Amino acid sequence: MAISAIAEERKPLGRAPVWARDLGLSFLIAACVFASYAAAGFPTLANPEGDNDSMLRLVEVRDLLAGQGWYDLHQYRMGPPGGFVMHWSRFIDAPIALLVLIASAFGAGPALAEEIALTAWPFILMGLTLFALVRLARTLGRESVVFPAVVLGTGALYFLGIFRPGSIDHHNAQLALTVGMLVCLIRAPAARIYSVSAGLCAAVMLAIGMETAPYVAIAGGAVSVAFLWRGEEEALRATDFGLSFAAWSAAAFFATVGPSAWLTPACDAMSNVQLSLAVVGGLGLALAARLRATSTSVPRRLAGLLAVGVAVAATMRLAFPQCLGDPYAGVDPLLRELWLNYVLEAQSIVAFAKSDWTSILAYHATPMLALAVLAVRIWRGDTGRPILFLGGFLLAAFLVSCWQVRGASFAIPLATTSLALGVSMLREKAADRATAGNSIALVLGWLLSVNIVWATIGHQIRINVLPQDVDVAEGGDDACSAAASFPHLAQLPAGTVMAVSDLGSPVLAYTPHRAFAGHYNRNIAGNLTMVKAMLAAPDEAGRILRGAGADYLVLCDGNAENANLSTHAPSGLMAALLAGRIPAWLEADPASQGQVLKIYRVHAAAAP
Repeated sequence: MAISAIAEERKPLGRAPVWARDLGLSFLIAACVFASYAAAGFPTLANPEGDNDSMLRLVEVRDLLAGQGWYDLHQYRMGPPGGFVMHWSRFIDAPIALLVLIASAFGAGPALAEEIALTAWPFILMGLTLFALVRLARTLGRESVVFPAVVLGTGALYFLGIFRPGSIDHHNAQLALTVGMLVCLIRAPAARIYSVSAGLCAAVMLAIGMETAPYVAIAGGAVSVAFLWRGEEEALRATDFGLSFAAWSAAAFFATVGPSAWLTPACDAMSNVQLSLAVVGGLGLALAARLRATSTSVPRRLAGLLAVGVAVAATMRLAFPQCLGDPYAGVDPLLRELWLNYVLEAQSIVAFAKSDWTSILAYHATPMLALAVLAVRIWRGDTGRPILFLGGFLLAAFLVSCWQVRGASFAIPLATTSLALGVSMLREKAADRATAGNSIALVLGWLLSVNIVWATIGHQIRINVLPQDVDVAEGGDDACSAAASFPHLAQLPAGTVMAVSDLGSPVLAYTPHRAFAGHYNRNIAGNLTMVKAMLAAPDEAGRILRGAGADYLVLCDGNAENANLSTHAPSGLMAALLAGRIPAWLEADPASQGQVLKIYRVHAAAAP
């Protein structure tokens, strides 16, 4: 978009500037979506449907409000005795805790205050993300793109489910920051504040979680390429982005990492690794853009940028080589086989193609279609800043989603802007020539741009065409993680629970007990103890549980993790429990039999 077009937007349209109207519209739509949740009774507050991260985030918020230290990220109630250090950020805990405190200040009891926070936080983030998507559509300079962008963006955010009441993990905040950063980068020619804001978004989203590292990298790469190509015109923007990213990364580091951990590297969380790379990369980019020796010609700019890239690579290779390998290299092979390989968000497109190819339609179809639309625009000569920046981000998100499906949470929303552009082109064509063919093309364009349509097609193929023996990747009966399944367990004397990893977060969220297993890569010891116990012969399993200090064994028959364990070890404890063969060292809790959760007490005198 030209600078003049962006400046024009600032002029009042009626009584409010365009950005204010977009903001109001976005939150109005978010309010309508949440009204539909309210009409249904906010079901996801009582049953998170296996959203383990949101349940454990709530536990973290409770711990923070109860006085756990700001820099203390231990989860003491999960894993081996003493717990383990989580890799999450207080940048998410803090606003949710603040919402709880505000609700409490207005007289809400503890449970109601939590429910208000669990609803308000995803609502705020949905409004902001939709606002960012609308602003992204406006950068294309075509008013006809805005309406389809609103419709498709709303549908995509609803489909993803990461903005439902109760969704308080960090993925929704990361998406909002990613789209916001992209908008700022595209609008950077209008004012310096946009480049500075883009650097801020990049620093905060990186501090929240390493899932967004590819988008931070593509942002730095896009700014660098723009500077390389346009030189002085982009030099100040590259300087502002680089300095802002380095400065805000340092601020995020000191705000979330305690002094005792300043020298401790971590590949999966904010640490001296990320700080070093941000400072070297950000300051290096700023210097390359400001020094005459590296900014006055294309060859000099290329040499300067290559020097920055070498410096970043050398910092990583020499100082933090452990972060260059497989992020799951430390996962025990047994856990990789029985746990990680069944975690849905860690699956690749190749794994989907082998097990259930119809899922590719749900997660990858609209981004592929959106990339095709952008390719057509570029082929026709539209090589402006909005198209190129959007294309770079969308391509990066799509490639990440091919590696791990979690990338679809970014690719699908980003795709809506490109798809809205495609729908806009079809609308204009149909308006110019009102033929049956153009009308049909427009209808198909709308339908194929809606992710729910592709998901429905995949579902119908799966249940009506394919054999009904497709492997289940992860999950189980939603009742296994519903709050209504845990009151009896919560009433028992506080102890340590041995259960599959799907139940770890619900145990912590709904009861006072500890849990060994949970879906977290740093909880290697706790998860391995659970897996070994469930695979071992019943007598050996008794020794493992007693040695680990387990007080209760909890089983949920509807959970898919049970089948994985029992299939792997037909003579193991899990297989015996599912077959109704209860070892003598387990005492069934009579009140739990026939319920969703079956509870067994581990006898003090376990099998010798």
